[in-house]
Amino acid sequence: MSNKVAEITAAGKALIATTLPSYAELDYYIDIGKNSFNSKSTRYGFSPYEADFVEGRLLNYATLDHRFQLTLSTDYNNKDDDTKQRTAVEVLFKNSHLVLKEFVKDKIGAILVRGVNFEEPEYIEENTAIVRMNILVRYRYLVT
Repeated sequence: MSNKVAEITAAGKALIATTLPSYAELDYYIDIGKNSFNSKSTRYGFSPYEADFVEGRLLNYATLDHRFQLTLSTDYNNKDDDTKQRTAVEVLFKNSHLVLKEFVKDKIGAILVRGVNFEEPEYIEENTAIVRMNILVRYRYLVT
C-alpha cells in the first residue's frame, strides 16, 4: 500500500527544489528558530498538516482535502530603514507564487491543488523573514 501523504510531500519538495534552485531545505520546519541561517540565506520547507474527509466514495477510494504548508525564508540586512526587509518579503511572496503556479500545473500527485492562503510574514533573529503559504490538496486513496 502506498503512502499518499509521503508521495505528495516528496513530489512537492522536488518541485520546490526545481522551481527555486537557489533555496536549501530547512532543517527544522516546526520550530524555525532552531535553524542556523548562517551561510544559507534562502530556505524552504514543505510539510503536511490537518486533513478532512470529503463525503462520498468512488470505486473503493476515499477522498481527502489535506492542508500542506510551504515555508520560505530569506535573510535581509537593514541599515537606515526597513527597505531591505520589505523587499525580502516581496521576493518571498513572488517565489511562493512561482511554486504555487507549478503545483497547480503539476498537481504533485493529487487530484486538485486549491484553497491557498498566506499567513502574515514572520521575522526572526532580527534579519530573517519567513512567509508561509497553506495549500489545500485533494487526493484519493484506495480503501479496500
